[in-house]
Amino acid sequence: MMTRERELLQQALDALDRAMELIDPRNHGTRVSWMQGHDKACDISNDIKPAACGWSQDGDSDSDTWATSCGHYFRLDDGTPTDNKMAFCCYCGKSLVSYPFVEDEDE
Repeated sequence: MMTRERELLQQALDALDRAMELIDPRNHGTRVSWMQGHDKACDISNDIKPAACGWSQDGDSDSDTWATSCGHYFRLDDGTPTDNKMAFCCYCGKSLVSYPFVEDEDE
């Protein structure tokens, strides 16, 4: 890669690093960078998180309670998250994928 391209890439990574500062609960609220501890910009494989939060119907097909993959529960009065035009998880902010309960054919 050319030197100028490398410079621009590093500037973009530095800006992203500043924008993505997170509070690390394991460090008692100390602000840490998402790139902290990584020597190379492309060595972030351990930081990859699922892109979506899965919501599954808790119980049977009549249940109005949905369990989230981020560890919460949400009650819908009617329909599925998709029916209610929910696109993002209200707890973790990731895109929402719903998994309605499917009855077994034997039942």
